Amino acid sequence: MSAVEIALKMSFHFWRNGNRADKREFVCLANSYYGETIGALGVTDVAIFKDAYDPLIRNAHVVTSPAVADVDAAIGAMRALFEQRASSLATVIVQLLVQCATGMAIYDASYLTRLRALCDEFDVHLTADEIAVGCGRTGTFFACEQADVWPDFLCPSKGISGGYLPLSIVLTRDEIYGAFYDDVTRGFLHSHSYTGNPLACRAALATLALFDSANVLAENRRKAALLREALQPLTKHKHVRNLRERGTIFAFDVDHEEAKRTFSRRFFCQRAATRIVDAAHRLVRLHDAALRAERRRTAASRATHARQAGRHTGGARRMKPTDTSQALYDPLNEGLADLDARGMRRRKTIDGACSAHLNVDGRAIVGFASNDYLGLAAHKSIRAALAEGASL
Repeated sequence: MSAVEIALKMSFHFWRNGNRADKREFVCLANSYYGETIGALGVTDVAIFKDAYDPLIRNAHVVTSPAVADVDAAIGAMRALFEQRASSLATVIVQLLVQCATGMAIYDASYLTRLRALCDEFDVHLTADEIAVGCGRTGTFFACEQADVWPDFLCPSKGISGGYLPLSIVLTRDEIYGAFYDDVTRGFLHSHSYTGNPLACRAALATLALFDSANVLAENRRKAALLREALQPLTKHKHVRNLRERGTIFAFDVDHEEAKRTFSRRFFCQRAATRIVDAAHRLVRLHDAALRAERRRTAASRATHARQAGRHTGGARRMKPTDTSQALYDPLNEGLADLDARGMRRRKTIDGACSAHLNVDGRAIVGFASNDYLGLAAHKSIRAALAEGASL
């Protein structure tokens, strides 16, 4: 979402520096999601994230998505808006090929080709959100490559650091970049406390190196083939509809009223009889254990400070680092032991990082997870690069 904020601000600021400050409106596709900061919420069309903050938000124009209409209709809707408002539009932002928060809604790359041409015709920026779909996840390094187009702003994140550390980037054209460097008063003044964080950047460099040395894109194709084969039986399941894929993204819809309400919970909760299956009860027990551990930590910390205070005789005495460390470590260790006794902490042994096949506790699986959707976070070269960076 940081990248989205930057892209939106930079688009408006570019037009402002070019004496076209009226170009300050944004456009997004229906059901889009771009994050929870104020600017990102303005181009988000998912009510649960934005309704509470509606009085603060500068809402964008919402246009038909090619994921729910054919490409001709979606482009026609965008053209109609451009014909009416182009002189006021700064940028249109799209999540390329897959609208993830919409339920992995996939659309054809031809839409992006035609949208790029439309933006060029009406002088409107095109912003590509590749935070969740870039860095190899949809089959090419950047999703926009599949449409043979380049946006005015390209926003990669997540996979760019292998899922190891948070990092977001905004790439733009030389013309836009140069518009902020003729005068400091016209400069793009945007930063965060950890902008340019060297460890995150080190992780990104190691990840990019892996794309060459480990041939990650080819490995992703192998993973996709394994997933496709494993999911093939679902095509004949009476309650499964619209099995779809794009690169390493696979999704399907469940067409059964009861299953719709319980499917995800049952999917994650089904396990061996010896394990806890009641999710709500598990959370209560976890909360109780954490609360007891916190109370023990507080009591231990107070006791430590009281002992130190009692030792002060005429002059200040510095507390030994080990005193505080031990005061925190002991109750934490007790809390973990409590979780172990309740069967609520699981340890897994994972071998074969950056491979289509992973072995987890001796069981062969295909592994993907959240921001580490490339399966690179545990790769030895990234860990070595971070260790090297931390030691400098």
